[in-house]
This record gives sequence, C-alpha cells and structure tokens, in this order.
Amino acid sequence: MIDRKFLVFKSTVDLELILNRQFSNAAVLPLENGALNGSVGVVRLPNISLNIVNVNRPIAIYADRSSEKNFFSVDLSHASTLPSSGLKAQGVSIHTPALFGFNSNLKDLGLRLGAGSKMATIVFKREFFESNLVRLGLESLLEFLDKFNVFSSLATQTRFLEMMSHIWLNDELCADSSELLEGHIISMLLDSLSDGDNRRVAIVPDRQERHEAALKVLSLTRQSPGQGLEIQDLSKILHQSR
Repeated sequence: MIDRKFLVFKSTVDLELILNRQFSNAAVLPLENGALNGSVGVVRLPNISLNIVNVNRPIAIYADRSSEKNFFSVDLSHASTLPSSGLKAQGVSIHTPALFGFNSNLKDLGLRLGAGSKMATIVFKREFFESNLVRLGLESLLEFLDKFNVFSSLATQTRFLEMMSHIWLNDELCADSSELLEGHIISMLLDSLSDGDNRRVAIVPDRQERHEAALKVLSLTRQSPGQGLEIQDLSKILHQSR
C-alpha cells in the first residue's frame, strides 16, 4: 500500500509553510472573510511527488518555482457533482478538467483557487521527466511545454482525471509497488498530452501592469506582515498611481 499523508492547515501561514516544501517564498491571500482551513495531501514516490490542496475558501497563491522540477496540476473538484468555481492559473480561467501550470518557462506560481478546490499536482524531477520523453521518442513535447500552460483533451477529461481521482478520492491507495504506480502515472500523463481528441490549449498570457502590481503587493505583505502601509506608500514602492 502506498503511504498517503494529509497535512492540515488552519491559516495562511500554515499553508505557506507546507507549500514551501515544493516552492519558495510562498504567499497566500484569503479572498473571502471567515476561517481558512483545509489540508495538503502528500505521496512520495522514487522520482515523483503527488500533492493535493483542499481548501474551504477562495485564495490567491503566489510562489517562486524551482527550475529543476516539472509541475502538472488538475482540479479534481471537476470529478465531483459540485465542482468549484473561480480557478485561475497565471490569469487564465479554467472551467473544465484540464492540465495546467506545466509551462517550463514559468519562474513563479500565480493561482486563484475557488472554495472547495481539490488541486492535485504531479511534481517530477526535471531530469527524470525529460529522460522519459527521450526514451519514448516524445522530445517534441518539450516544445509544447515551452509554449503552453493549459491543456485539455478527451484523455485528460476521462482516463487521466479518473486515475488522479482514484489516487486521492478513494479511501485506500493500493499498488504492487511505488515503481509500478510511478510508471502508470508517467504513461497516463504522456498519453493525455499526446491525445488529439477534443484538444484545447492556452498559452501563458502577458501579465497586465495591474496584475504584476497585485503580485508585488502580495509578496510585500508576506515579507513584512507587521508593517503598516498607506496607499501613498504602495504607490511609491510599485511606481503606480493611487
């Protein structure tokens, strides 16, 4: 049986500490009044980490990404009868089951998760992931990962979503070995990325000036939580008008 752990958080600070296991300088901003709580599930495999973020209220997340890792995320709330709303990845709204957050040129993470989100992420060691592409003759996918950041296909919406739901939404996770599960995940992910049925993609949009400023404010308040800032202070720091 593969070991799953669930780390409970009851504040933005708790969630930031957990996120910094995969990222750095994580900052979390609640977008609704009320107590924030949820959990982060973790499964460690030889070359892959599996994670899922369950959150009860809408939040914005900013963090620095590692250049040595590949990230592939999907919102499993789409597999339930009451899907969450408000999911955005790097400013792109995602309303149907899709892989997102995988663009290899991204240096940071910019997410908006809706209440009830179940964001599951596969994290690869980049060297391991790329060696598998070469081994299988799928080097052309590297160009695809350089260009796009949201991807959906029939295989993504069915087989891939079913596999990820089985890992996280079943009471037990069973496999003959962690290596067997790892191989199944790689195979299913690459099949999904190669599938041309009902294929839809989205690039990483250029950030608008106000979007960039909002991320800077979020990072600034995380670094100096006790510092009182007036509008004129922020205008000066961000080189923006009031």
